[in-house]
Amino acid sequence: MLTDFNYLYRHLTKIENLQLLGRHSHQKMWSPERKELIESINLEEVNPKESAVMAILFPIQNKTHLLFIERAVYEGVHSGQIAFPGGKREPDDIDLHQTALRETEEEVGILPSQLQDIKALSPVYVPPSNFLIMPFLAIHTQPMQVRLDEVEVKSDLCISLADLLNPENLRQVRMNTSYGFHINVPAYVVNEKIIWGATAMIVAEILDLLHQI
Repeated sequence: MLTDFNYLYRHLTKIENLQLLGRHSHQKMWSPERKELIESINLEEVNPKESAVMAILFPIQNKTHLLFIERAVYEGVHSGQIAFPGGKREPDDIDLHQTALRETEEEVGILPSQLQDIKALSPVYVPPSNFLIMPFLAIHTQPMQVRLDEVEVKSDLCISLADLLNPENLRQVRMNTSYGFHINVPAYVVNEKIIWGATAMIVAEILDLLHQI
């Protein structure tokens, strides 16, 4: 039933009041190397930079989808990765929710007025870039019309909840990361696109949240 958008929309109030599972969800997408790294870090000591992302649920023919972006290739640790729209907090941002809304409008052209907030999710720490990401979950009731910032975004990806829930798409992928080379990393692999790391951790919490409906 989760894949039915109308069903999901009817249960928005319940979703808003559900308990987040945080670390329980996130650790499903940790490699042993990432687990060791995260458990050894004291966030107060590393003083992470703040950022925020927006995870948007929306319908295509009444099937629930999530909007992702494929980042452009650049000189940086997150070059070319699959992510949610978002970015770092700017001095003028009132709070991290505004950061997520502003970055979403800049990267994919979706206006804040087009989104209905559901809830804030659990923060995710990203060791390579020393960012603490605050994810927000929102809903868009119409099929998505995006306008990409072609400097930062290579493409948009509309991935169905059904594909993310399919256990065959949850795999171990051999990758080079900032914390290990040629290591197995848990990831969602859909249409040859690999969702791993912080983004996969956020996806895991969204799926666990929706399973509570």
